[in-house]
Amino acid sequence: MKKKLFRDNFKIEPTEGVINPNQEKIIHFKFESEHEIKKLRTNNTTTDIILEILEGKSLETFNRVPINVAVNSVFSKYSITPLRNINFGPIQFNDTRTRQFEIKNE
Repeated sequence: MKKKLFRDNFKIEPTEGVINPNQEKIIHFKFESEHEIKKLRTNNTTTDIILEILEGKSLETFNRVPINVAVNSVFSKYSITPLRNINFGPIQFNDTRTRQFEIKNE
C-alpha cells in the first residue's frame, strides 16, 4: 500500500504467502482508524489495496485483483451536564430517588 491513508488504517495478515494447488488460505483484512474518515469509497482505479497473484516458479504476475472498500469512521462527541457532582448518594434496596442530568450528543 503506497498511500499513507491506507497504510495507517488497514492491516492485512498475512501480507504474502504460498498457496499450493487445491489449497485455501484465509487472509484477514482489518480496518482500524484513530480519527474520523468520512465516506471513503474506492473503485478499481482509486484503490491502493491490490491482491497480486504470482505464477509459482517464475514469479511473474498472473493476475492483479483490486480490493475495493467503503468506509465511514465516526467518533461521536457528547457532553454531560452537570459536569461534576453527579451523586445519587446512599440508597436502600427497593427505594427510589430521582436525580436529573443531561447527556447531549453533539
